[in-house]
Amino acid sequence: MAEYSRRGSEQAISIDAHRLNPQVSGRSGASEPDLAYERVLRATMELAGGDEGQLLLGGDQPATVASFGAATLPQRVVEEARHADKPMVVSDARTGRAYCWLPLPDGALVVGTPRGADAFTDRLPVLRVAAEQAAVAVSSVRLAAELADEAARLRRHELALERSEQLYRRAISQAGGVPYTLDYATSGYTFMGEEIEQLTGYTTAEFTPDFWEDMVEEAILTGEQAGLSDEEAVSRTRSGEFRQWRCDHRIRTKSGEIRWIADASVEIIGDDGQSIGSIGMLEDITQRKPAEQQLGRFAAVLEATTDCVGMADPDGRRLQPRNRALLPGA
Repeated sequence: MAEYSRRGSEQAISIDAHRLNPQVSGRSGASEPDLAYERVLRATMELAGGDEGQLLLGGDQPATVASFGAATLPQRVVEEARHADKPMVVSDARTGRAYCWLPLPDGALVVGTPRGADAFTDRLPVLRVAAEQAAVAVSSVRLAAELADEAARLRRHELALERSEQLYRRAISQAGGVPYTLDYATSGYTFMGEEIEQLTGYTTAEFTPDFWEDMVEEAILTGEQAGLSDEEAVSRTRSGEFRQWRCDHRIRTKSGEIRWIADASVEIIGDDGQSIGSIGMLEDITQRKPAEQQLGRFAAVLEATTDCVGMADPDGRRLQPRNRALLPGA
């Protein structure tokens, strides 16, 4: 093994940085990492005057990510230079070839020549600078690859969500409801089922959250939010305390008809654990709402009365009285 020091002033060295630019074009994929690594290696080989080379990445157990010439680097070269922190020249007595090892933060660039170790001596100062630029280029390639992988992962996640939402919307529509997705950041619907026009008389283009609020003449919170004010219910739901929203709305349609609409939704939770929107459905409950209100009034009477209240079925058979304490013998 021979280690060579710098010769001359490196301030006079000029290297075309464009030759180490990781943005490349060629076979499918204009900025694929493999093509970018190949370009970095080619530029270094050209500067070194070598006829073969390899780019290895991976720390203590580097793997070849680009190569030209020899199919495999002599293991002795790897073993002798693996932990070097400066450029080194290693000769292979068996083949008579010499290899210049240029360390990188997480690997190395290796260039081989059949002309022996002296072929690299005068070029070491240039190669040191080339190695520094190659390290920056490799880092850029890796970052681009990581960003591409993350973008692909996010896209797969988005596609899965889109598919889930499509199935959800289809199920709601088939059940007679109107699906919607509300984005809190923009205070707008990112999706509203076209059935909203049948429900309210207004098109999806006309129907906005603010327009919906103007349509509502009465709102009755149900479920976990029952009894809360609108402001408190919204605040506690969007903070993550409640994951579901239930509210019945009395509205006036475009034609002037009074309808009761049930709004049921679940919160969409962001990466920080906070609600970023909701996905839900609007359903016409006009037919059943009077019956619910009547049952509510009847239940209130039963709770308040001290009389014995009985019920009979359509055939006149007496059903279980409400207040058992007032029955004879009770």
